[in-house]
Amino acid sequence: MKSKMDLFNEFFKDKPDDKREFLDFGTKNNILVEDLLKRASNSTDFLATIIELRFGMFLDSLFSNVRYDKKAFPDSNLTPDWVISTDEQTAIAEVFRLNASKFDQEEIEFGDKLMDTLKKIQEDYYIQLDYDYNESLRQSVDFECIYVNVANWLKQDRRIGDKILLFEISFEVVAKNRGKGNVISIGNFTPIKFDYRRLSGKNSRLFSKLKYAEHAWNNGMPFIICMYLSFESWFKPEDVYEHLYGTSGEFIHSRSFGEYYPRAPFHDISKGLFYSDDIFRKQVSGVLVKYQNDFIFFPNYSMSNKLGNQFLDTLKPYFYEKLAL
Repeated sequence: MKSKMDLFNEFFKDKPDDKREFLDFGTKNNILVEDLLKRASNSTDFLATIIELRFGMFLDSLFSNVRYDKKAFPDSNLTPDWVISTDEQTAIAEVFRLNASKFDQEEIEFGDKLMDTLKKIQEDYYIQLDYDYNESLRQSVDFECIYVNVANWLKQDRRIGDKILLFEISFEVVAKNRGKGNVISIGNFTPIKFDYRRLSGKNSRLFSKLKYAEHAWNNGMPFIICMYLSFESWFKPEDVYEHLYGTSGEFIHSRSFGEYYPRAPFHDISKGLFYSDDIFRKQVSGVLVKYQNDFIFFPNYSMSNKLGNQFLDTLKPYFYEKLAL
């Protein structure tokens, strides 16, 4: 396991401009960024803090004052991630990172360890991996045994298409003699698992942030949820749009029904959180998403939305494309 110092240095290795941007942001807003990041006990906590700071840097570029991890409510000791102030009002923002599910994360880590094991073999082959990942496979695999057996197998001249099966994992030669000094493996092909409960289920991380919504509501403050969509989550902004506002499609019946006719555009809001969930409808002013290099805002159009015109006008250039009409 990497030390706290290693996490910090590794993240900013070859990224001096990024490091300076983080440190300058901290200096401007009285945040001890370097100390904060070096206190992270593991890579998960470190990346979570990086994401919190990324959102803070974006908000700082738009609004006059941002404060990090400070008490914001007179009736609570809760310290939300960001308190954002303008001449007009003060808003609360809470950040979370939607990454891979626990099962997917374990599968990713298993695949990475397997490829790192093969990378140590000093033979010039490209190897395709093929296996069905499950808990039994994870517990039974001996990586040292894989290293020894695959290394010995490759000491003999292998042809394209040659395979070896170890621990129910297939290792197939797909290329050779490419001028590489070690084995390069091609990851296992697995279907993407979309568990949409992770976006809108009551036990999702999205709902875990709602404890701040009630306090913000009681104190007349807008409340914004900040969601970072990691690549490993498999979700995109259009998935967030559907879960907040409902699904779009076509009226599929062959005959007209009321105002709907065959192939008419149809929007079902019944499962959109801004319409179907009381807390989201009344107390969540919007969801700010970071996806790749973009920030995208999904406002709540409810009459109870407390975001003032100054906030909305500032965020309008970042509205999701289907909303910016």
